[in-house]
Amino acid sequence: MNQPKERPILFRGEMVNAILDGRKTQTRRAIKPQPEQPSEGSYFDAYNGGPQWNWWSPDHKQYLSQIIKCPYGKPSDRLWVRETFQGPLVSNELAEELYEDNSKFQNPEYFEYRADGGPTPVYVDSDGNERHGWKPSIFMPRWASRLLLEITDVRVERLQDISEEDARAEGVTPEYLGHNDPEGDAWECRRKFNDLWQSINGPDSWSANPWGWVVEFKGCSHDQRIR
Repeated sequence: MNQPKERPILFRGEMVNAILDGRKTQTRRAIKPQPEQPSEGSYFDAYNGGPQWNWWSPDHKQYLSQIIKCPYGKPSDRLWVRETFQGPLVSNELAEELYEDNSKFQNPEYFEYRADGGPTPVYVDSDGNERHGWKPSIFMPRWASRLLLEITDVRVERLQDISEEDARAEGVTPEYLGHNDPEGDAWECRRKFNDLWQSINGPDSWSANPWGWVVEFKGCSHDQRIR
């Protein structure tokens, strides 16, 4: 039996909190590069275990396909979350131990995470100077990650095809519109997700309506195990 693979994935602070709160169980990422039509008459099958391009050879004697693999994995694979962080941070009493061998401190217990809303941490750089600041999420090592997610489903769809239910599963919080019309705020989560997507990917990214990976997941733990 194949063991599940682990891969890193980046999340902004508000999305980390949505995962911690159990509100976020999906993430969408644009396929890069976007699928390009390999020949005239081909079509993109987003739901056939691929996804894949399908087309007939020029002599129409052979049916061809080009599978696109998801870089985030498949169901049962795991994603460890990279987020803005700082550490390891220890007391003055433990500083000497840290400098001698930091493997003991390669544990989320000794790290601070910006998503938690605390003050900018104080740390000592390699020259012994005291500084304040955060480390970008892209530099987070595996052992500093506090969140491990298990993929439950992967599919492909156009960005603008997202439903209101799926937009809510993306972790966005709709604004109260001040009325009781059940139809009045029917697409409020979808609108909020539109704003979130453009804040991350640029002002024209929603109208581009790219094909994207939809990754559903479960699990949220501080001991790096799925519960």
